[in-house]
Amino acid sequence: MTEDYKLICLTEPTDCPLFQHCGVYDSAANAWTTDEEIDLGPRELEYDHPVVSGETVYWASDCVGYVVAFDTTTKRTEIIPVPEGAVIDSDDDTIEVGMWNERLPCLIHYNENAATFTLWMLRRKSEGSPQWVKSHEISSIPSVPSFVLSHDSTGMLLVYSDGYNAYSYSFKDGESQQIGSGFRYYRKFIPYTNTLRPCGKQEVFLSSPEKTSSLLAWGF
Repeated sequence: MTEDYKLICLTEPTDCPLFQHCGVYDSAANAWTTDEEIDLGPRELEYDHPVVSGETVYWASDCVGYVVAFDTTTKRTEIIPVPEGAVIDSDDDTIEVGMWNERLPCLIHYNENAATFTLWMLRRKSEGSPQWVKSHEISSIPSVPSFVLSHDSTGMLLVYSDGYNAYSYSFKDGESQQIGSGFRYYRKFIPYTNTLRPCGKQEVFLSSPEKTSSLLAWGF
C-alpha cells in the first residue's frame, strides 16, 4: 500500500449554509491543495458511509434520494439522481453507496415494506452521463436499520442487522446466515478499509476559526 494519502475535511460555513467548505490535504505535496466552497446538493448525506473510487468520493443522501460524487483532482461535484426503483418514498426506504468487487461504485436500496434489498451498479459510457444498472434483488427480513456491503476472501457479502442480530448474505452462493447477536438496537455498521496510519512530524494541520468546529475527514 502506498504511503501517500489524501484527507478530506468538510465544514459548514456560517455565512453560506447552502455550500460546504472543503479542504483536501495531499500528503505527497505536504499541503492542503483545496480550500474552497463546494455544492453537495440538498444534503442529508450519509457522511459515515463514503465510497472511494480512484480519485472520486461518493456519498448518498438518505433523505432526498441522490448520490453526490466529488472528484478530488478536478475539485468538481456531480449530483447523480437515484434510479426510479430506488426513490425514497417513505421513512421505510434506505439507500447506501458501496463498492462492488473493489472497483465499481454501487447503490444499495432497502425497502422495508417489501423486505427487499436491490443493488444498482454505476456505469458510464465513455464520457457520457452516469447510468444505474440493476444487478441484484434480495429478499430480506423486515426492519433493517443498518447494512453495509463488504468484500472478503470468499467474495461479496451484504452484512445487515435487524437491530439485535447481525446477518450476512453471500452473493456467491445466495445464502444468508446469522453472524452475531445481542446488539443494541440502534447500532450501525461503518465501512472502512485498512487505511489508518499515523501522521508524520511534518504534517500541516488545518485551522479555520471562522467556520464551525465540526469536521468530517476521510483518508485514501
